[in-house]
Amino acid sequence: MSERKRGLPLEVEKVRVQVESWRQNRVKRGAMPADLWRAAAQLAKVHGINPISCALRLSYESLKTWVVGMEGKAPAVATKKAEVSGFVEVPGLNVVRSAQISALEIEFIGVSGERMVIRPGGCTGVDVTSIIADFWQRQQ
Repeated sequence: MSERKRGLPLEVEKVRVQVESWRQNRVKRGAMPADLWRAAAQLAKVHGINPISCALRLSYESLKTWVVGMEGKAPAVATKKAEVSGFVEVPGLNVVRSAQISALEIEFIGVSGERMVIRPGGCTGVDVTSIIADFWQRQQ
């Protein structure tokens, strides 16, 4: 058994040894087993995410996702393919003054890297919603 790290509670040290053992004995790079993530998340709920992520040498954001998931909240994790919604609210857009509209630029980036930039300027009568819907349809 490795020398106990200074200041770590015994339960943290046990999980640290398990994580290090997994790292040394795995055949190829891949995701850490869920049981180790669950053990780390349980410790993080008691001792805090940052101290446990440092002690176990884990990604803070990944550990936070597991902790949030254990609390029954929906973690804010990016999905591989964005869900298409019928409505997207852009907070703060309603406070843009008409003088600033000419400088307004909205950029959309598709999952394959295609880009669409909308510069509304002062034009009216353009069905921007249809243009955006067509762009997202081509992404599927």
